[in-house]
Order: sequence, then C-alpha cells, then structure tokens
Amino acid sequence: MKRKLLAVAGGALLAASLPNYAGVPGPSVSGNVDLEFGTVAADNDASGQLTIAAADGSKSESGTVYAFGGLTGVQAEYLVTGLTVGDTYLIQLPSSLDLVGGNSGHKITVDNLQSQPSTSFIATSDKATILVGGTASLAANQAGDTYSAPLSITVTPQTTN
Repeated sequence: MKRKLLAVAGGALLAASLPNYAGVPGPSVSGNVDLEFGTVAADNDASGQLTIAAADGSKSESGTVYAFGGLTGVQAEYLVTGLTVGDTYLIQLPSSLDLVGGNSGHKITVDNLQSQPSTSFIATSDKATILVGGTASLAANQAGDTYSAPLSITVTPQTTN
C-alpha cells in the first residue's frame, strides 16, 4: 500500500471589514488561527476524509486517510470587533472551500463548514470569537503537496423590518 504525504491547511484567514450601517461602522473580522488539518497521507487506491469540529476542535478520520504525528489539526479562530452589546449578528460561511496545492495545482475540497456559534449570536461585549471547522475530502492517489486557500467569513448585524 503506497501513501503520499500531504500537508493540508484550511486557509490563510482573510480579514474582512464590513460596510457602515446607517452611518455606524460595521463589525471587523480578522483571523487569528488558520483551519489546519495537519500532515496526512491518502492511500493510492481509496479516498478518505478528515473532520475538525468547530465547537471543540475534536478531530476524526474516515476511509483510508492517515494522519502523521496523530490528528494535529485545529479549527480556525476569528476575532470580531466593533460589536454593539445586545445586538444580534449573523454569521455566513462559504458552502465549501477548494484548497489548492502550491506545487501541483490539485485541489482538496473542504465542505460541511460549521461555526461556533452556529449561525447567529447576541453580542455580550464589543468583541467575540468565532471558531470554524469542516471536513476535508482527500481523493485516492491525492498528489502530495501543501494545500491552502483563503477562508473568509461574513458577520453582519441582523436587521428587523
């Protein structure tokens, strides 16, 4: 059974500033920690998945994916500032993310992106931390490379009509 080493990073986190609402600056989002799946290998003949949970950073693998040095990945961490205490904010994540190999140009899809808190939160201070996890799907015979891509989230005030 042959295996190829892969280093799978879920993204250089992209900081995002949001537009003003009624003349008031919106929240600002900056990445503190990248979504990182660690160094893994895929079997030449079968695919597999690595999952990192947003809520607690727990890790799991399925199929024929091998994690070297154990499952060492971590969930992404964002800092949101400029919040108004008591206001509700909505969190939007992309439906999936394609990590691209720096040398090979091959892709690994990360889907099932989830955040903690999940879709919205009520600000209890002027800043909040949002954690993001997901599932990386490695193909059989996945090219050995370092895979990465920007991962951005959007945080907007909930408006009432």
